[in-house]
Amino acid sequence: MSRGRYTFKRVKAILEAYHEVFVKRYDAGAVQYDPVRPANRVNKGHPDGKILIGMKMDIDRALNFLPEKFYHPVYLFYIENQDYDEICPQLGVSHVTFYDRLWKGVNELAEILNSLEERKCS
Repeated sequence: MSRGRYTFKRVKAILEAYHEVFVKRYDAGAVQYDPVRPANRVNKGHPDGKILIGMKMDIDRALNFLPEKFYHPVYLFYIENQDYDEICPQLGVSHVTFYDRLWKGVNELAEILNSLEERKCS
């Protein structure tokens, strides 16, 4: 279990909001991000836009460090917003295995985020 800023509960909440805030709203033009000039980040309609986009960048970066067996359940369920009935056949796993990997993936993601946070502070 992670002991840093990112806990299982916090990472799960961020992931649950990820699709709604960054996929749907970005596609609608409500969230804009300039990767060349991060200081020009804009999130229309949300007072904490810079914080949210910073979290998105942290999540995106941390996802790349997840082992593949955890990456796919987390990415497909939270980022792509697919239902487990769609994901299980794609991955060739049972619902129990899917939820086990999803839970372990979120825990692992919290550990990675805490590790990345520690490196930033050092």
